[in-house]
Amino acid sequence: MKLALRIFTALVLLALMLLLALVLIAPALLERPELREQIAHAARDASGFELRFDALEVALLPPGFAIEQARLESEAGAPVFSARKIRMQVALWPLFRREVVVKTLHIEGAALDVLHTDDGFHGPFFAASASAGATDGGDGGAHEGDAAGFQVALRDLRVSDSTLRLLDRSRTAAAPLRFEGIEARLEGRLDLHAPLAIEVRATLASGGEVRMHFQMALPAASGPPSLDAHRAELRALQLEPLAGWLPALAPGFALDELSGAADLRFDIEFEDGTPEYAALQVETRALSVRRGDVRLRSDAPLRLELEMTPEGIAPIALDLSPAQLRIAPHFDKPAGAKFAISAVELQRTAPRQVGRADGRLTLPGAELDFALGTQPQLLWLRLDAEPFELAPLLDWLPAWQGPPPVGRIGFDAFKVVRPQPLEIEGALLLDAFGLPFAAGALLVSGRIEGRGDAVLGEALKARFADEPLELTLRIAPLAQGGLKSRATVGIAAEGIESAALLAALGAREEVLSGPLSFDAELHAPLDLDRPFTRDVLRGRVRFAVAPGRLRGVSLLRSSFNELGRLSEFALLAGAATGRDLRRFYEDKFTRLSGSVELADGKASSRDMKLDYRAYRVRLSGDVELEDGGLDLAGELILLDEIQQQLADRRAAPASGGNGSRPPRVIPLAKIGGTLREPKVTITRRVALGVARDYLGQRGRLGDLQRKLDEELGEGAGRQIFDALEELLGGEEEP
Repeated sequence: MKLALRIFTALVLLALMLLLALVLIAPALLERPELREQIAHAARDASGFELRFDALEVALLPPGFAIEQARLESEAGAPVFSARKIRMQVALWPLFRREVVVKTLHIEGAALDVLHTDDGFHGPFFAASASAGATDGGDGGAHEGDAAGFQVALRDLRVSDSTLRLLDRSRTAAAPLRFEGIEARLEGRLDLHAPLAIEVRATLASGGEVRMHFQMALPAASGPPSLDAHRAELRALQLEPLAGWLPALAPGFALDELSGAADLRFDIEFEDGTPEYAALQVETRALSVRRGDVRLRSDAPLRLELEMTPEGIAPIALDLSPAQLRIAPHFDKPAGAKFAISAVELQRTAPRQVGRADGRLTLPGAELDFALGTQPQLLWLRLDAEPFELAPLLDWLPAWQGPPPVGRIGFDAFKVVRPQPLEIEGALLLDAFGLPFAAGALLVSGRIEGRGDAVLGEALKARFADEPLELTLRIAPLAQGGLKSRATVGIAAEGIESAALLAALGAREEVLSGPLSFDAELHAPLDLDRPFTRDVLRGRVRFAVAPGRLRGVSLLRSSFNELGRLSEFALLAGAATGRDLRRFYEDKFTRLSGSVELADGKASSRDMKLDYRAYRVRLSGDVELEDGGLDLAGELILLDEIQQQLADRRAAPASGGNGSRPPRVIPLAKIGGTLREPKVTITRRVALGVARDYLGQRGRLGDLQRKLDEELGEGAGRQIFDALEELLGGEEEP
């Protein structure tokens, strides 16, 4: 018991002696003149600037000191960093070896200026010597320095009530950024290869709050620290003041306009110094962004979410539906129209290179699953979508001047690969899809398949002017990226209404009517450098209309009107003798058929036939596609019923036993004019032949003249025959 009491008493006396020594020695150690020089030297190594301060206060328990009105000054003497007070707590026992080991550091009221120029950022701690803070490894390196060393073994670093200014002296001349009320804290051991935790909070004077969290570790030897994790949060951040700083943060990138506010959260995790995972969440309000011809504007909130790994990025969620997105002058999506990207996965093929992107694009009334691949010299796009209406999306294309398409279009593993030449796989799905014309629309349903350098559509069902058609389509080769190709279209129809078809093609008046059957094969180049014209159309069309009508058009009437006075005479003579040729002047026919070749803006035919109940017409020549102009020749074939009207009833039939006459052929030298108003030209010799057939031999003219006088009045027959003598012109009888 007495021994224990003695030991306890000795320990108490030893403690009192140590405390007395600390009281007597510590102030002397902390106030040594070389300490100021050591501190200044350490600051110079860490920041690259000279440290000046007004006062150095010493604390006993715990041992430490405080520097008041500290400043880091440039060579010109201008302060670039200042602090109202810097408090340091030092380790006790190293003091007895004349070593100062800083354990905690608290900076109050700091003000730091960082300057940005075209060469980069400049300021304290940006050009510091690498020799600062170089320590040995292990857990006691800070205690094994020189006899009068100044070393840092921080376990706690705090910054409070401080300010940071970013000043721009580059070509962009951005407005200054001022971070106020900075609160920061570091926990850990700077002298050990151990995790450190850093928390930073600040307020932007222009608007916004910043919070950041770092987890990092210092290397065992000299070198940069390694990050383990990082989190940044920005709330109510005003974006307009940041626009000028984008080129500094992302060289080569600049915006013409940036305004609005944003909340942002960014998380990143590292493994052995390499990013392994990152997540970004951004929500904006009243956003307006413009760069060149691209502008994005939204009064409603917008939100972006994505996650990143070494393999790629997934998923991305970006809903731009509330925003107006304009890419002048080609694209203009109005605010409120659905436009969202979701479930996107980006797969990397090399560092910082995306090799494939998969996702979904949501549009008004449509959802498209897409895959996009990028490789050297290769770009491909694949689309899958159920048929949807394309017309609402064309409102976003100011350059689209034509009528919007009708019907729906979809994609079945439709893939476009663009090296040179263009290649296409998969299929387009058409559901009554097409473009409207004057009185209708060509609506096509079926699959159009991609076959490498060609596009094929077989057994396509179509309706034009509400009439059914069958189509085939081929576009090949897809040369020069598809800008210069050739299209071949096959069209077939059976018994459709020709008047409706022509009206849909733009005919202002009804010229032709009747059931139409045809098959056609048309060819035309597809050249986006040249507008489409009728001159480039080629092909062959076989057709038949039976029965039908050419409204207001009678080639018989046009032919006989060309006989001039003979036509008048024939009508008068016919009326006097009970024969009326005009009843055959009808515009209805029994059949119109033939084939035409399309080339150079014309439709040419060598076998066109037009059959009426009492005569036929055979034609060959050209029809202008632009205005319907005619350049035809042919023959008018008069059948028995008309011949009986022309011939003398007292003459015997030329055919023999059955009383019918053989067809009489009247050559038509030329048919000009237009489809609506054809003009027929007949030679004089042909006209005289018709007259003789009508009048018979001259010996019977007297009887006919007397008959005309009886029917038309005294002297009428003589007037008619005077006109006839003038027409015949002394021609001899056959």
